[in-house]
Amino acid sequence: MDALVELLRTDNVLIQRMTAQSLTEKMGEDARNRDLVAAANGVEALVDICVAAADTHTGDDDLTLHSLEALRQLIRDHPANKERLGEAGGVELSLRFVGSSKMGLQEASLALLLSLAVDCEVNCRRILKTGLDLLIHAAEAKPSGGGGGTSSSAGAAGSSTKRERAAAAKQGGGESSSEGASAGGGGGTNGRLAQELLQLLGPYSWIECTNCNQLNPGGSVCAQCGHPIEFSY
Repeated sequence: MDALVELLRTDNVLIQRMTAQSLTEKMGEDARNRDLVAAANGVEALVDICVAAADTHTGDDDLTLHSLEALRQLIRDHPANKERLGEAGGVELSLRFVGSSKMGLQEASLALLLSLAVDCEVNCRRILKTGLDLLIHAAEAKPSGGGGGTSSSAGAAGSSTKRERAAAAKQGGGESSSEGASAGGGGGTNGRLAQELLQLLGPYSWIECTNCNQLNPGGSVCAQCGHPIEFSY
């Protein structure tokens, strides 16, 4: 895996794209490869590719999509990799693509955020701190015919695991988003993914007082002791 991860750092977009796709397949075939890719600093290499694309707005969309999907596969059922990606800026990176006008990139980033959030409180709170407005907008947006990528984007949300969707409903304490989306709110796959994610984040929106440990639903001062409070993770 070290050699494959090293190929991600080349300047050849075609090689990077094929490598990201190959890593996704290998990690899907054998879960142990997720440990090997992480040990070779694959998390950071894939994040670097996506950050470069977000910074320049001129990156290869298919490369970005394959990299986002490789990151999803890397953290699948892997709490340590999930936290590592969160610490490496994976949440903030994904949120940058949620605001993209390219629906394929938006879809892949929402699917990655959903994976990051499932069973990971710190990532849920990272998302709430920096991306709540973006997610609400995505959940309420009308379906668009916008493009933005081909192969991997088509299956990014479709491959969102049943476990992730079930967890979103269970942790959010509500109906499954596929039913909720049709009842109201945004449309299309991206709208449903955003609604699933918002449902999953709900239980983590409290603010803990550092003075008395009271959990507050919001505000700038603690309802119990009056101490100043601030949302953190």
